[in-house]
Amino acid sequence: MPANTRDAAVLASLHEHLAKQPGADLPLEAVLKELIADIEEPGEGSILTDLLGPHLPEPGSDRARYFAMELKNGAVAEALGGRSPELAAMLPALRAGRHDEMYMRDFGLAVLDTVYQRKTYFTDLLKRGLQMNIPSRGRALFVVELLAAHDTGNRPIQVLALGPSAGLDLLADRYRYAFDGEIYGSKTAATVIKNGWGEAGEHRKKLRRFLSQDLPPITRKGCDLFPLDATSENGQALLLAPVAQLDEYFKECETALSDANAEQNLLSIVKGHAPNWLARELSDRPEGKTTIVWSSTMERYLSVHERAQLHDTVTAAKAHATESSPFYYVRLDCPDVANPNAQTLHVESAPKMRTFSLPVYAGANFSLADFYDAAMPTFVKR
Repeated sequence: MPANTRDAAVLASLHEHLAKQPGADLPLEAVLKELIADIEEPGEGSILTDLLGPHLPEPGSDRARYFAMELKNGAVAEALGGRSPELAAMLPALRAGRHDEMYMRDFGLAVLDTVYQRKTYFTDLLKRGLQMNIPSRGRALFVVELLAAHDTGNRPIQVLALGPSAGLDLLADRYRYAFDGEIYGSKTAATVIKNGWGEAGEHRKKLRRFLSQDLPPITRKGCDLFPLDATSENGQALLLAPVAQLDEYFKECETALSDANAEQNLLSIVKGHAPNWLARELSDRPEGKTTIVWSSTMERYLSVHERAQLHDTVTAAKAHATESSPFYYVRLDCPDVANPNAQTLHVESAPKMRTFSLPVYAGANFSLADFYDAAMPTFVKR
């Protein structure tokens, strides 16, 4: 148990809970289950009630389901930012694969101790949630940019991003992508996104030709309730926290932050309510440009009313799309909040009318061959 704990009773109750579960789940999972149980049925004396009082999300809400993981990631961000040395000292072993029961138990307790020591910070964190901005999600945006270039003869593109955080995935065309033994995309980026597009199979020649297209000039705008600055120390800690125990994604994010710092002049992310911002942006679309609206898992945080508002905005934009100002809408969905790895890639376009959805697997992986079949069926010979 951390030596500097100021609320020994709270942590001791958790320790006792874990001790009663030998041979069951990994202790960190037990920690998270205990936290979630507190959220679902918060009561006097429960761990989270003692720690954070009235700042808990509504029991049973989507936010409640992600709440425990956000606490853990928030504590790791504090460690990466140098404000929780004890927890920071544990991270290298975790990244190297140490997950034995005792070590994970100590890690869980160190997380809770960090939460307690920084109550004020975590109160603010819980109001906005912790953002995960994995660069490899950009592979979905990248292929839609290529599709738009193919459709329009390289008409200039503007991308409007909903909830882009620091914009790491919004810089999709600035990264390199491994696929079928080749590297595509930028020729200068430090970031290489591993193959998440599956096998080329009989589509090899067509997919290589598709990925080798030159992209037109691309401008990028975004709106987020709590945009992060990828150039600041605190922003970088918050962006790295969700992947701090996953060595592959940690390295990917580190290099993406380097690329993002070099490309900051390409990004414009404003603070605000994304659905309202999008409606304003689309009401004044530039003539002669392709518009792509990019939504990376943000919509699961919207209310029913906000989702309906966004749907109406997208429908209106499609209705007003022309050959000289085409429109594309692409989103990564998470239909089942209890299973965030089971996602869907959804694409709509106009005036070349398309609507299709593809399954997406952990790490934003999807079949590029299936994408090609769905996006350009008239070009595919089976």
